[in-house]
Amino acid sequence: MKTVFYFITSIFFLAGCGNPSVDDTDNLAAILNEAVDANSLQRRGSRGQESFYDPIQNKIYTGWAKLLHNNGRVNALICLKDGKPDGLTTVWYDNGQKNAEGNYRNGKVVSIKGWKRNGETCPQARMVDNKVATFHIYSDDGTVYSSSILPNY
Repeated sequence: MKTVFYFITSIFFLAGCGNPSVDDTDNLAAILNEAVDANSLQRRGSRGQESFYDPIQNKIYTGWAKLLHNNGRVNALICLKDGKPDGLTTVWYDNGQKNAEGNYRNGKVVSIKGWKRNGETCPQARMVDNKVATFHIYSDDGTVYSSSILPNY
């Protein structure tokens, strides 16, 4: 019975990232351990249609990719399926507070939410006509540091 469980679990993880919570420290640690450095992947294709490739294996990448801040804390985690964002993508400020969290399907933003550096929800993080996602990055004093737009091509 254990063998069947491990086999099914392995297939699940090979097929994609699943839908884990990055708010759980054990899940986050496991994901970070499994994730490749996003800088080691190549982007191929035209803007809006890019796919992430593993240059060592020369194939489209499926799995978790991560970026780290200079202080060693996680900056971003992105779930990729067949080279495109698919599932959860989370971005953190360098203080460890969540900045934004989006759900993607086949490279397109489905939903997004954001937070200020102090943990307060960002009311401007939203989808517009299911085509564009907007969110802000905040300074320590609560003012908008920069704004980002994620178009769905």
